[in-house]
Amino acid sequence: MRRLTIVAIVVAACGGPASPEITTTVAQPVTTLPSPSTTSTARATTTTTTTIPLPRFDPKGATILEMQQAMSDGTLTALELVDFHLERIAAYDDAGPTLNAFVTINPDARAQAMLLDQERVASGPRGPLHGIPVVLKDNINTQDMPTTAGSAALEGFIPSDDAFQAARLRAAGAIILGKVNMQEWARSVHTNSSVIGRTLSPYEIDRNVGGSSGGTGVAVTAEMAAAGLGSDTCGSIRIPSAYNSLFGLRPTIGLSSRAGVIPLSTSEDTVGPMARSVVDLAIVLDATAGPDPDDPTTADAVTPGSYLDFIDPDGLAGARIGVMDSLFGSPGPVSTATRAALARMEDAGATIVHVEIPNRTGILGNATSVFLREWAFATEDYFAAHPDAPISSLDDVLASGEYLSETRQQLQRAVGVTTLDTADYRNAVEARASAAAAVTALLEEHDLDALAYPSIQNTAAANGVQQQGNNCATASVAGLPAISVPAGLDSTGMPVGLDLLGRAFDEGTLIRLASGYETAVDPRVEPPLTP
Repeated sequence: MRRLTIVAIVVAACGGPASPEITTTVAQPVTTLPSPSTTSTARATTTTTTTIPLPRFDPKGATILEMQQAMSDGTLTALELVDFHLERIAAYDDAGPTLNAFVTINPDARAQAMLLDQERVASGPRGPLHGIPVVLKDNINTQDMPTTAGSAALEGFIPSDDAFQAARLRAAGAIILGKVNMQEWARSVHTNSSVIGRTLSPYEIDRNVGGSSGGTGVAVTAEMAAAGLGSDTCGSIRIPSAYNSLFGLRPTIGLSSRAGVIPLSTSEDTVGPMARSVVDLAIVLDATAGPDPDDPTTADAVTPGSYLDFIDPDGLAGARIGVMDSLFGSPGPVSTATRAALARMEDAGATIVHVEIPNRTGILGNATSVFLREWAFATEDYFAAHPDAPISSLDDVLASGEYLSETRQQLQRAVGVTTLDTADYRNAVEARASAAAAVTALLEEHDLDALAYPSIQNTAAANGVQQQGNNCATASVAGLPAISVPAGLDSTGMPVGLDLLGRAFDEGTLIRLASGYETAVDPRVEPPLTP
C-alpha cells in the first residue's frame, strides 16, 4: 500500500490569519525646554498608543494544555498546528532519517482544522483536545482512512464506522492526523508491517522502536503529533513508550472500549494513550475512557471526574512503591538506569519496598497461552462485523500470501487452534483472576501505591534481531493498569522505561505518581535525529 501523502506543505501560503496585535498605552517622558527667563527644566508626561504584534506560538516542546492556551490567546490556530506537524512529517518521516511511521495521512486534516478554528470563534473550544492533532495505531477503525493492522491483506479496507476510541477523540475536537505503523497483526514487540515495512528509531536509526505500537511511539516522540493511541496485549504500549522516552498507559481491562479495534486477544487487549507528558496522557485518557455498550467489559468502568485532577507535582511525597527485583533481569544497562530512576523517586519522597509476587513464572506462561489461542477466533468475530473487508479470517491471510515471512509460523499456529474448549485454555483464563488477586493482595499487604519494574529488561535490539526481556505479563494477565515512565537513557544511549503497576481502575494513582516523578526528575529525552 502506498500511503497518502501531502505533496507540498507551505505554512506561509496556507491562508492562516495574520499575526494578532495588542494595543498598549505607554507613558513617555516629554522634556519641556526652559524659557529664556528660567534655568529650571520642567518634565511632563503624555501618552501615546503603540501597536505591538504578538509573536506566533511555537508548538515545539509544548504540552496540549499549552497549545490550547495559545489558541485561546490567539497566538496559534488549529490550522497552524496541523501545518506544524505536517511539516515535521515531511522533514523526518518522508525525508531526513525517513522514519516510516505513517501509513496514511489524513487528507482532510487541514480542512477539519479550519472548521474547528471557526467553531472556536463561534462557540468556544469543546475542551482541551479542540484542534489538537493526534495519531492512531493502524488497528483502530477510522471511517475516512484505511485500517490495516499492519497487513497487506487488508489493503484498501476502510471500515464503515469509527472505532469507539476514534469517535470519542473526534467528539472532543481532536484532529486524527493519520494512521501509524504497527507490527503486522500486533504479533511482536517490534514494528514491521507488510504494508510499509519497518519503522525506524529517531534515537538510533538501526535500533528497535518497540512494538507493536511503534508507529505511535515514533510519531509522538518526534513531535509529528501531539499524542496518540496504541493498543497493548502484552507490552505493545509500554515497550514502544520505553524505547521512545514517552509516558504510555495500559489501562485496566474494562476502562477503555476495544469496539472497532482489530483484535489479538479478547481477554488481554486494551487501548491507551501515549504522550510526551503526563498531563497530555491524562487529557487523552479523559476523552477515551468510559463505558461502551459495544464492549461489555466496560459495563463496570470506573472513571473520575477528570484524570487531570490527579496531576500533582508532589505526587511522590509519601508514596510507597514496591520494587519487583526478579523482573530487573541480569545486571546491565537497563537495570542500572531503572534502579537510578527509582533512587530519584526515593529522593522525591517515595518509600521503596522490595517485594515479589508468588508464582510469577506461571503468570508469564499464561499471557501467551491466552492470546495465542484467542487470536483466530477474535479476528473472525471482527470480520463477521465487517463483511466488506477483503478477508474474513486468518485462513484467508495465509491463502493470500500477503504477510511477512516472520508472521507465517504465527498464522499457521493460530489457524490450527480449532476450539477454545480445552483444559489448557480454561486453566489459563482462570489464572487471570488469581493473578489479579495476587497483585492486589501484595499491594494491600505492604500498603503500596504501585509495583515497579523495567518495562522491558534489555536495551533496544538492532533491527532484525529478536528483542528479549519482555516484562509485559503481570499487568496483561491480571488485567490491571500499568504506566511506563521514561527512565532516561541507558549506558548505550538508548531510552529505557519503568513500569508502575496499580490496582484495578486506579489509573488516577498511577498518574499522580508519574506526574510527581516527571516534575522531580524531568526524565524525558528528546530524539536527536528529529530536532
